[in-house]
Amino acid sequence: MPIISAGAAVLGASVSPVAAAYHTLRQARHNREYEHGSAVREACTSLFRAARDLRAQVANNHAYHAYQGTDMGARLERVRELDADVAVHAAQVAMLESGPLGDSATGVAAAVGRLIIATEAKTKIEKGVSAEEPNFKELDASLAAFRSQAVNYFRN
Repeated sequence: MPIISAGAAVLGASVSPVAAAYHTLRQARHNREYEHGSAVREACTSLFRAARDLRAQVANNHAYHAYQGTDMGARLERVRELDADVAVHAAQVAMLESGPLGDSATGVAAAVGRLIIATEAKTKIEKGVSAEEPNFKELDASLAAFRSQAVNYFRN
C-alpha cells in the first residue's frame, strides 16, 4: 500500500507541471498565430491603400492641366513613390503568405508596374499634361482579385 501511495503522489506532483507546460505551449502557439494574422491583415490593408492612392494620383495627374502650374515632374515623382510603396507592401504579403494571397499581391504590384510605365510614356512633362487617359482595367482587375483573396483568407 505505501508503494501505491508514493506512486500516486509522484504522479500527482508531475501532472500539474506537465499541464502547465502544455497550456503555455498552446498559448504561445495561439499568440504566434494571432500576431501572424495581424501582420498579414496590416500588410494587405497597406497594399490595398497604396494601390488605390496610386490609382487616384494617376487619375489626378491626367485631370491636371498645365495652366495650374508646371509641377508635373513632382506629380510623377509622387506616382513613383506610391509605386515603391505598393512593391514593398506586396512583398510583405507574399513573404507572410505564399499561395493564392501572396500570388495575388504580386499580381497587384505587376499591374501597378505596367501602369507606371504607361503613365510615364504618356506624360508630357514639358507641357505639364498627361497626353492620354490612363487605362486602369488591369489594375482594377488585380485589385478586385486581391480583395477577394484577402476576404477568403480572413474568413477561413
